[in-house]
Order: sequence, then C-alpha cells, then structure tokens
Amino acid sequence: MFNKKKVIKNIFFLMVIFLLKQASGKSAATYFLSGGRFGDNVLAYLHAKWVSYKYKIPLLYCPFEYSDQLVLSDVELIFGDERYKSMKTEVLGRNAKKIDPDKGVLYIVPWAPESLQEYESVDHRSFYFYVNWDDETFLEEIRSLVKPKHQLNLLQLPCDKITVAVHVRKNSNGFDLPASFDVKKQVGFENCFFDDYYPFKCVDDNFYIDGIRKIYDFFKQQPLYVYIFTDDKSPEKIAQKYQQALAHSAISIDYRHENNNHNNYILEDFFSMLLFDCLVRPDSNFSLTASKLGKYKIIISPEGYTRENNHPKIVRAHISMPVAIIQPQCSHQ
Repeated sequence: MFNKKKVIKNIFFLMVIFLLKQASGKSAATYFLSGGRFGDNVLAYLHAKWVSYKYKIPLLYCPFEYSDQLVLSDVELIFGDERYKSMKTEVLGRNAKKIDPDKGVLYIVPWAPESLQEYESVDHRSFYFYVNWDDETFLEEIRSLVKPKHQLNLLQLPCDKITVAVHVRKNSNGFDLPASFDVKKQVGFENCFFDDYYPFKCVDDNFYIDGIRKIYDFFKQQPLYVYIFTDDKSPEKIAQKYQQALAHSAISIDYRHENNNHNNYILEDFFSMLLFDCLVRPDSNFSLTASKLGKYKIIISPEGYTRENNHPKIVRAHISMPVAIIQPQCSHQ
C-alpha cells in the first residue's frame, strides 16, 4: 500500500544526507581571538568573515564577550558544529597556500592587526590580513550582522550641526600601561610606556584638538557637535581642555556624564559612534572597527610620528572621506 507520509519522510531524509555530504566536502573558516577587548574580537570575526564571503564557505563563529547580544550570534554556525568537527585544520599565514573552498579544510585566521603600524611592531610581523573594505556588498552584509539584537539606549544627535565622534583612549584606568604624556603615570612603570610600543594607539590631546579643528575648517565654520568617547574616568576634564583650546562658540563638546569607565556602556558607545558624521580616532581597534562599519564623511587618524624626548609624538594625520559630503540631516535619530 502506498504510504505518502513515509515516502515524503524518506525523501526528506535522503535530502538531508545529501546536504550533509555536500557540506562535508566544503571548506570553512574560523578565527583565533587575541584575548583583547570588544574591538579586537569584532575585528577577528570580520577578518574571518571576509574569507567566508570571498570564497563562499561557511564561517564557524567563536563567541566572545557581548557577541551574544549581536545579530551574528543568531545567524552564524557556532564553532564546534558537528558537521565540521572532523575537518582537517590549516592556520593561515604569510606563506599559506591558496584557499580551496572544496578541499574540506577548516581555515583558521590568526589574530592580525588592521593597523599597519601595529603590524610593524614586534608582536605581529608574522601575519597581516587583507580585507577589501571598499566592497559594498561585503560591507552591507557585515553591517547587518554586527548589529545589536535588542534596542540600545543610543545617543540622540542634533540635526542642525555637523556631528563629530572623538575616541580618546587615555590608558589612565589601569587596563594598559600609562602613556608617556599622561600626567597620571602609574607607580612602578616610570620607564615603560604604552605609546612607546604602539605610538598610534594612544596619542596626546593635541592630535584630537587638531583633528576637530580640521573638520571645523573643512566645513567652513559650520556648528559642530563633538562627543568625547573615552575610557578615562574624568571625561569632563578632557572636554574642558578641548573647549578652551578650540575657543569657538560654534563648537560644543559633550561626553558621558555618569559612570564613565572602560568596562561600562561598551555596546552603547560603539553603536552610538556609528551614528556620527565624522570620526577622529587613534588606532585603537574599538574605533578603528567602527570606522569600517560606519558611514562617515571624514575620518581622521594618526599617520606619522617623530620622537621627542625619546617618546613618540604624532606629527601627521591621515584624512579619508569615504562618503560624499552633504549637509547634515535628521538621520541620526
């Protein structure tokens, strides 16, 4: 007797077997985490995502802090998926062979910096990873994935001003070594400073002040709304210093007024930063990653330094304009 339900069940079972066999011959990509913070981890994910996108292979997602609050955690296959446990692994490196999407290999993307200056440091000379950040299809995809799953309390920006996000990494909270220009030098580290190793990651206030001034001049003295994103516990002092140095009534400077700390408001700050017209940033991966995901009219970052009193001093900035300049609109809200 013909059993329609049984036939359909068998066909479905055969289709599943076929798809699993197809998947077993397909390569995949994953990544190593650096042990760093949110920006480092998102960057590691994005590097592996580029391999997945370029070679049309699955990405095996490695969870990291806050990733469970992002869309990608619901979309990506998680590392350890049964279909890929028996795969041969290959860590990509400088001399790695061309990726073969049909080889059945799990390609592991090691941690790699996006900043060329960081790559040139002693820590990372073995590996540098190229991503085509101008690929609009790729950008559209990652923007849909590195996105909060639930509504966050983001900043409400003014519509009648050019908005400028300024990421001021101070290293004065104890997470990193102090900077050579930081007056709050920590006891016991007098001869060891963070900026000596990474001169573009932690830069002095003059770089940020000059960056704001460049944007103000570029937009022909239109009013600016500047917001200080910082891990410093006293952002009001930074804002006061910048306001006094700029001395323009058309430039208003704001900051988080309560509970500012390097462990607080990570996602709120990151996704608020993406709403601004312009970005002034160091080579911190927090704002560097934001610069890849955002749609900024102007991005200013450090590009050249010299040594003064045996410590680095930023003397040149890189200015990029990835989006056409238009008048500010009420698109921030």
